[in-house]
Amino acid sequence: MRLGPLVLLSTSLAACAAPAHLAHRSPISGAPSALLTPEGRPSPLPSLDSAGAAAGVDGEAVAASARELVGRPHVPSDDGRFPDDCTGLVRAVYSRHGVDLMREGAPAGGNGVAAIWRYAQRHGSLHRDAPVPGDIVFFTETYDRNRDGRDNDGLTHVGIVDRVDEDGTVHVIHRVARGVVSYRMNLARPSLRQDASGRVLNDWLREGKKSRLAGELFAGYGTVGKQ
Repeated sequence: MRLGPLVLLSTSLAACAAPAHLAHRSPISGAPSALLTPEGRPSPLPSLDSAGAAAGVDGEAVAASARELVGRPHVPSDDGRFPDDCTGLVRAVYSRHGVDLMREGAPAGGNGVAAIWRYAQRHGSLHRDAPVPGDIVFFTETYDRNRDGRDNDGLTHVGIVDRVDEDGTVHVIHRVARGVVSYRMNLARPSLRQDASGRVLNDWLREGKKSRLAGELFAGYGTVGKQ
């Protein structure tokens, strides 16, 4: 399996009106429990009520910081503050830019990815389209977190948008079992691995009996700013 037991991440920003260049985005406003797994069953996600994006963090700079770590086998954390998993990578990168994504702690019974999601919900913007470099990307059901063999694990993985190609393919930097890597995700064709020319549109984010491509496990984007 290319993706080990990882958890998802989220971002933070001050609550205020969305800047003009983000006004066209479609916010996530429905109850996340309405989101479905690839098999069509409800996936238990935290509730959503996004507050709107704020200025403060340079997304291009965030993406550049994440890009510097691609190829490393572990998340750098000299002081031990960040776990060596997907949430640790996102937290470490955002920490460089003055944002503590775990400032409010994790909800009771929740994981680090859910904590970042809630942080973005309270202090930023959660949306499903128009990603920009530096945005946080959330995924569901990337592994069987509770080991019951069912798709009921909700948010399980997180990464950072590096760039977006002209055809809409999003390059996501994240921490997987083999280290910090860059994967591709195309939400226009989420179930298609390659196009007719052989160009990869979606990398495998879950392998095994329930193999899934990145686009199939997408949950949402988070745009954050400084508090």
